Amino acid sequence: YFPNLVALDVSTCAISNCVSLKKLLRADALKIKELGIGCNRLDDDVLLQCLANDDDSIDLASASDNTYIQILSLKQSSISGKSLSQLASKFMHTLCRLDVSWCNSIHGRDFEFLSGLKRLEELICNNSRRLDSNDVINLVLKLPTLRLLSCINCPLVKLQKLKSKVPATIWGRIVIRV
Repeated sequence: YFPNLVALDVSTCAISNCVSLKKLLRADALKIKELGIGCNRLDDDVLLQCLANDDDSIDLASASDNTYIQILSLKQSSISGKSLSQLASKFMHTLCRLDVSWCNSIHGRDFEFLSGLKRLEELICNNSRRLDSNDVINLVLKLPTLRLLSCINCPLVKLQKLKSKVPATIWGRIVIRV
């Protein structure tokens, strides 16, 4: 094992099952803080099994390992709101940055699950076809620690609507890229 390993990016790998990644994540003395596992073959079942404690459970809230992950990239994966809900429970107190760009199985309303992330500072959801202006407004209102929200190439997010609906005090603390 690699005791000094704090960042791991296997995004270019075709993750279709969780066996190897799960072994790595559960290794003693390994404290990965930054994890990139996004790929189009990564779906809800694989992700949830990968991060759960035992081989049968997909309830991340009951799992005790991997709670030190602060930066998580799931871009281009096939996860849905089911995964977002479980991730929000699992990483409620640790996750600072989340990238779900190109995750087109996530519906706009699914982003509501992220409002439980107490430390989330950066949310990258570029090229999300189903994210709209109302979803973005809800996110910025419910995530007081958010400093960056990137919605580049999200066709349903309109800057004009955001400017008219988001209070000026929030614009002072957050950068929204559209």
